[in-house]
Amino acid sequence: SVRECARIQTFPDSFIFHYTHIAAGYKMIGNAVPVNLAKHMALSIKTQIENAGKQIAKTQKKQLDLEKALS
Repeated sequence: SVRECARIQTFPDSFIFHYTHIAAGYKMIGNAVPVNLAKHMALSIKTQIENAGKQIAKTQKKQLDLEKALS
């Protein structure tokens, strides 16, 4: 059923799909990005962005220390 396909795509059972024909329901689910995949990708991107900011701050601090050592 469409609901079983939605479960495979990790949609919660409470999620309501609106479609007029069953084929449209299957197509909608088939074209969807799995919920848990999207969540984990978003969290990974967020972590990478946060870590990149920390890395830039460390690099800038080291560069400033190097400039002080040379002057």
